[in-house]
Amino acid sequence: MKMKFLALSVALALGGVAGTANAAITVQQDGIGHSLVVPYFTTQSGQHTYLNIVNTDTTNGKAVKVRFRGALDSDDIFDFQVFLSPGDVWVADVQPTPDGKGTALFTTDNSCTLPKNVGKDWTQVSGVWNPGVNSTFVTARLKKDDPIGVKEGYVEIFNMADIPSGSDLYDAIKHKADGTVDCTGSDNAVDGVVGAIERNNHVTNTELAAPTPTLFGNWVILNTADNSAYSAWATAFEADNADGGTRIVYSAQSNARVTTATDSIVGREFGSGTISSRSCKW
Repeated sequence: MKMKFLALSVALALGGVAGTANAAITVQQDGIGHSLVVPYFTTQSGQHTYLNIVNTDTTNGKAVKVRFRGALDSDDIFDFQVFLSPGDVWVADVQPTPDGKGTALFTTDNSCTLPKNVGKDWTQVSGVWNPGVNSTFVTARLKKDDPIGVKEGYVEIFNMADIPSGSDLYDAIKHKADGTVDCTGSDNAVDGVVGAIERNNHVTNTELAAPTPTLFGNWVILNTADNSAYSAWATAFEADNADGGTRIVYSAQSNARVTTATDSIVGREFGSGTISSRSCKW
């Protein structure tokens, strides 16, 4: 796991925040950067992992990608987007499923997400709360579903783009004075941004801006059996680009199936058929 973690962390930093090949990637001692890596999460033996993601920017919102990867083979086992207001903090509890065999995310945070209601689509059946599709970790993307593959791993978090004030997207994801936010409006605004990307392969400067190094995060692993806890900051990376800064890396959060035709790169690797991405409901 250590080697995979290091390799993917570097790839994340270079691909996610670097504008050109001349960008230098540095670890930030203050814990604030373009991208974050939580080196370990676990729900083994009933343990919980608590996450905080902080937007230290008090002027711009953030479009943030959160991706959980399994320890076994670095599979993408759960991912989503969270839209942070200026100065916003997003919190979540990664916990065992009620049967103890899987992992799910729970949150009462009201920051907007895509898919909608990430960590909130839990339903009560016979007195037991069960997670829905937008809260449950899965390993069925590239291979047969294996519950053990979601019990531990690491987390990649990166700023896809800043959200400047004055845009429709900013107005939709910005928390009001009473702490509420209109996430229904966010869906409409995000759809507009996604449409612009699909049509023009870029977005206007009024909706998104190049990401700035203003994310901070921390994590706590709580062992409820012996009441012990382990915590630390997430490791923060910053791209120092002498040629003009970072670039927007926002892309649509989709549940589409990827066609693996034999004449494609994916097809040559896996053969004909389809690969299912996460079955999230927007």
